[in-house]
Amino acid sequence: MKYTEIAVSTTEAASEVVADVLTELTGEGVAVYDKNDFLSADWDYCDDGILKNLRDEVIVKGFAKSDVASIVLKELQTKLEVVKQNLQAGKLAIALKDVDDNEWIEYRKKFFRPITVDNLVICPYDGNFDIQDEKTVVKLDVGIAFGTGEHETTQMCLELGQTLDVCGKEIADLGCGSGILGISFLRLGAKNCFFVDYDEQACAATERNLALNGITAATVKCGTLDKFDGKYEIIFANLTAEIIEKFIDDILHFAKPSAYVVFSGILLEREADILALCNEKHLTVKKIIRRGEWTAMMAQVQNG
Repeated sequence: MKYTEIAVSTTEAASEVVADVLTELTGEGVAVYDKNDFLSADWDYCDDGILKNLRDEVIVKGFAKSDVASIVLKELQTKLEVVKQNLQAGKLAIALKDVDDNEWIEYRKKFFRPITVDNLVICPYDGNFDIQDEKTVVKLDVGIAFGTGEHETTQMCLELGQTLDVCGKEIADLGCGSGILGISFLRLGAKNCFFVDYDEQACAATERNLALNGITAATVKCGTLDKFDGKYEIIFANLTAEIIEKFIDDILHFAKPSAYVVFSGILLEREADILALCNEKHLTVKKIIRRGEWTAMMAQVQNG
């Protein structure tokens, strides 16, 4: 598969917002190249030529699948106009470059390092890292991406899920991507997990990551939610507010009585809408956490 590298020039003040926008549109992790980050590092040696060539602006880079790059670019331009109206964001110039699979994979491996979320450590399967003995390790093939735990939306799901007793529970990961959520809670003791995604490559990534973690208590299906059946005690839906609204009935179709549902991928500006939806669908919101521009919540199906 071909990828398109997207680079946006901005300011330090706006770089986090631009990174969030690019992550939301591509579904991939991004890298922020900041002159100040470089200058503040404790280098043993630094060539003067490097300092002369450093730009004043911050560059935010990410990747989109080339077959949808034109759509991503159009939406990116629209969202950056909003950023420009609200922040001192600099030029917001966009540069594009086509890259092949190998270059993208090497990029992912370079920037993906172990991520600790409470009792979990998410790390590349082929790296050698010092992990604290009491932590539960989840190994991912970073060359497949589709969710590596870097983004706030995924981390908040992992945090909320760890406030529940998952041991022996039947769980579902709806819109599974890399399978990071279901795999993490299987490693923490869940009985089995139903994974589903409409993207065949995401399902292949989940199967690959299940194998890397030696997990067999799982079912992976490719397709839309309405094509499948089953009842689960804990459901993870790290999607977007728009998708949650559109498919809420399909999501809840998988819920056992009193099941917990973890929603994420919700921009702060849409939090009230999802809270109202929970009330309409007889879901009691138990916990809400917010990070950056995002919010996540854990709700419980009301009996009766």
